[in-house]
Amino acid sequence: SRSTRDPSKLFTSMWSDTTQGGGFMNNTMSTPSGGGSGTESKGKKKQNLVPVQISEILNAPEEGFTVEGSEVGMVVVVGKVISCEKATTKTTYRVQDDSGEIEVIQWLEEGTNQPEHAESHPIKVVDSIRSHQDKKHIMAFKISEVQSQAEYDAHLLEVVYSHLKLRQLQQSLFEVGLHCVFLHHSSRRGGRK
Repeated sequence: SRSTRDPSKLFTSMWSDTTQGGGFMNNTMSTPSGGGSGTESKGKKKQNLVPVQISEILNAPEEGFTVEGSEVGMVVVVGKVISCEKATTKTTYRVQDDSGEIEVIQWLEEGTNQPEHAESHPIKVVDSIRSHQDKKHIMAFKISEVQSQAEYDAHLLEVVYSHLKLRQLQQSLFEVGLHCVFLHHSSRRGGRK
């Protein structure tokens, strides 16, 4: 039953490698070697999803959004709708969290009736970061209502948790890289007499 589910397993499954491309610890992560393998094309986006606050998006460089040194493909933002402007082909929201405010654009598919989210209501947005004329906005793939304060608070905890896990992952990758360099150097020195 639903009430007997282990919440820690549910939470950690969010971050594991999945075939749907979710989570941030998947096989698109590059090593800290600097050069890379050269097999990944520059235009290819990472297939990961990381919860963030709006200020992180606003303060990011134009290209290559990263969190704790790891490139991020898509983000999850939770905030309150400040304004909503509906047009024939898209709905534009201004969304605000405790750290900032950003424009969210949701393109409308012909023949579908996507729900409109009212002002002052909290929403969760799964999206990618875009920039146009030095102004950042986010392109929504999915927008849903935040059902409770607990869900809103959970997002904040997920932001902190993802930063810690990504920092830990980067540190581990760095240590593995140093270990490999040390082994390579030691093996070269051991061969000389």
